[in-house]
Amino acid sequence: MDKFELKAYSLFFIFVFVLIQPLSIFAESSTYYQEQINKLKQQTAEKNDAIAEAKKKQDEYQAIIDQKIEEKTTLKSQKEEIQGQILKTKFDIIEIENLIERTNLEIQTLDLEVIQTEKNIEDQKIKIAELIKIIYKNDSKGILDAFFLNDSLSEFFDQIKYTESINSGLSTALDDYKQNKEDLKNKKQELRDKALELDQNKMSLENKKEDLQNDQDRLANLIQQTQGQEDKFQSILASQILQEKLMQAEIDQIEKDINSANSKFRTAKEREAMEKKLLDMGGAVSNNSLSWPVPSREILAYFHDIHYPFRKQIGEHSGVDIRAKQGTPILAPAGGYVAMAKDNGYGYSYILLVHANGVSTLYGHVSGFNVVNDQYVKQGDVIGYTGATPGTRGAGPFTTGAHLHFEVRVNGIPVNPLEYLKIK
Repeated sequence: MDKFELKAYSLFFIFVFVLIQPLSIFAESSTYYQEQINKLKQQTAEKNDAIAEAKKKQDEYQAIIDQKIEEKTTLKSQKEEIQGQILKTKFDIIEIENLIERTNLEIQTLDLEVIQTEKNIEDQKIKIAELIKIIYKNDSKGILDAFFLNDSLSEFFDQIKYTESINSGLSTALDDYKQNKEDLKNKKQELRDKALELDQNKMSLENKKEDLQNDQDRLANLIQQTQGQEDKFQSILASQILQEKLMQAEIDQIEKDINSANSKFRTAKEREAMEKKLLDMGGAVSNNSLSWPVPSREILAYFHDIHYPFRKQIGEHSGVDIRAKQGTPILAPAGGYVAMAKDNGYGYSYILLVHANGVSTLYGHVSGFNVVNDQYVKQGDVIGYTGATPGTRGAGPFTTGAHLHFEVRVNGIPVNPLEYLKIK
């Protein structure tokens, strides 16, 4: 073996050692991390099964609830509907608890994958550094030196070949390094997203626990009011339906008075002055223009919701129910005029705001007031406080728990509020 061949083979074995030796060290730790990751993924799959089972139970109890809503309204059907809601909510809670556990497992998995990727990056750094050293040493004499020092063209081409192999190894190592860096960036972002998802799931869990308490209170309130007697229940129900109809008639009449300019605004001039002031205050309302009246954007019951529990007694749901804890400030979503701030004690209390262009907004189950009739408000002003917890001020007869009932009306006719609330 001549001097050149010895040099070439030495160079080749150094190259192979640099490529393989760090990988063998990394492989051992990588196997450990991969085993842990696989265990976590198996546990995650088990949580997915539990979530699917909870969803199945939710659907079963929702079917029972819907059936009871369509049945004749009796004390028995009301109890069964509420009991169905309680059981459904319990499985809602089971689902969210499993979602939280699954997200924790996914976070642990991502943590290990981040460590694994970081170790891979460190391995690539070592490999790149060693390859650069070899290339520097091998190329220091230059191509011309290699040509003149070798006895034959074949030896010259052999050396070029080994040099190209080393360069190719460096290129591959750099590509791997770049890919691992990108993977690390993506995994860290995914980790942040999962942490945010975990916080949201924890909040949902607290909300569902509150819903469960509301359902249980509602059932207890029903039993206490009726004392288990059907005739007493029917008497209470008839009284509540009458209250609801009177309230709706009252709101309709206020709307007619304002829009026809004959009761509150006896002259066209007064009506024009109000309209101008509303426009100056930013009271013009169009699609996606209203700010949300409470911080939450979680809808508990939709406009004309087929699952609304009181459809049979009082008709279609004329607004949306937005999740809000008892006593949450209600903010004016646009400049408006207070057409009515009606405190009905422990009955249904509400605020009606008039905006420009024949649009009005209504806020139901109000527990406290911050405005009076004939007052102007600007967007963001606190007009009152939410309620709807059964048996509290302003809740009224038909309530399932703390929330804000919110309506948008155009020329007195209820429309879907979600078309007018801002999307973001």
